[in-house]
Amino acid sequence: MRLVLAIVQATDVHGLLTELAAIGVSATQIQGDAAVGRKSPAAIIAGVDDDRVADVIGAVTAKARGRVRQVEPIRPIAERAEFWIPGPVEQPRGGASVYVLPIRRFERIGYA
Repeated sequence: MRLVLAIVQATDVHGLLTELAAIGVSATQIQGDAAVGRKSPAAIIAGVDDDRVADVIGAVTAKARGRVRQVEPIRPIAERAEFWIPGPVEQPRGGASVYVLPIRRFERIGYA
């Protein structure tokens, strides 16, 4: 048995949970910092047999995609600001960090 822990952006959680349910894997979502809002990270945890780890990682790869967002930098307040040419900067977002951990015991309590 393995515990698969995937840290993903909150915007990717719904699609990932839907994909995991489609391949027959039960997963639990742990929400990140609620003060940050919808862009906060979330953790998806799934306990699976060793032969299903590749399926879970494939689902994470398919649904937790990386993206780039344009950020406007803050203007400096120094005296040289007249020579500073502002422009948007690309900032990477999304993607996932996946941890696969061995577990000794896994039980489902209260499931039908």
